[in-house]
Amino acid sequence: MWWWGDPHIVNITCNKKKTQKVVGSARDMIAVTGQTRPYPPAMDTLELMRQVLWCTVSPPAGLCSGVAPLPGSCDSHTAAMAMFRDQEEAEAPQPLAPSLVMFTHCDRDIYSCSVPQQCPLCGQIPVSSWELEKAPVSIPNPFVNAHREKCSFVVRPTKGRFLGGYDGRSDLHVGITSSKGIVHHFNETGTHKDVTGWEQCVSVPLVPPDQYALIHQWDSYIEEFSRNEKWLPHRYNEKDHNCYMYALMFINSLLHLQEKKTFTKEEFTERFVLPRTRRASKYITLCHEVSQHYFYIVDHPRSDRRA
Repeated sequence: MWWWGDPHIVNITCNKKKTQKVVGSARDMIAVTGQTRPYPPAMDTLELMRQVLWCTVSPPAGLCSGVAPLPGSCDSHTAAMAMFRDQEEAEAPQPLAPSLVMFTHCDRDIYSCSVPQQCPLCGQIPVSSWELEKAPVSIPNPFVNAHREKCSFVVRPTKGRFLGGYDGRSDLHVGITSSKGIVHHFNETGTHKDVTGWEQCVSVPLVPPDQYALIHQWDSYIEEFSRNEKWLPHRYNEKDHNCYMYALMFINSLLHLQEKKTFTKEEFTERFVLPRTRRASKYITLCHEVSQHYFYIVDHPRSDRRA
């Protein structure tokens, strides 16, 4: 296990475009190119990732759960709030729903499980004033069923699931999927092959789908790798010979066979794991706030620029 905090590894361009909205595809495949940002040498890699997740799961600065009244509109806001809750009560969103939408109204970006009949800020019908850029956008779920992912690096909580109580401070576990979605992983009792239990994961695809020869041999590679005495139960060390090192050493063994540059723990984490864990953390925050308050609101970027 390891403490938590993009992608074809074996044949891989990095999209460095940044956005304030959580609307990018959670399953884009990126390559191993570009410069690595300076990495704090004094902090353990796994501890850094745990802190990344913990800090992001907490509501980020500038975002507000519920609704903040607009200047001079306290009474109208209260009425609109009551109207919104009454009309939505019959079909209230389920806690931590797996899908979200975002629409723009009153110069705010509003996240919810569905588009309400009235804007929770002003009580007006939001659809009547939509411009193209303000139309609803579906927020993709960054989590995948690892048993449907082939040849990937996957991450899940050691206990439970990301959506449904994960607080950003609990242990995480990683593994490598076979070409058939079987998850190979390593812990204090040795190596394992799971056909269930990894249904909600962060995934980093490792092989382009057109690399048929490598995919065909993938399962035999990981079976042989897992039989090495390095992965006997008594060799396990939670700090430096754990599930993360099992997965990374397997990836590096394939890169070595192809005479390609291998990765340090810091390089792999920075380039491929942290971008996806940050995206997942934002999604967890959105789901938590929407499940608690029906919606999650942030100032629209254009209104920030006008201010």
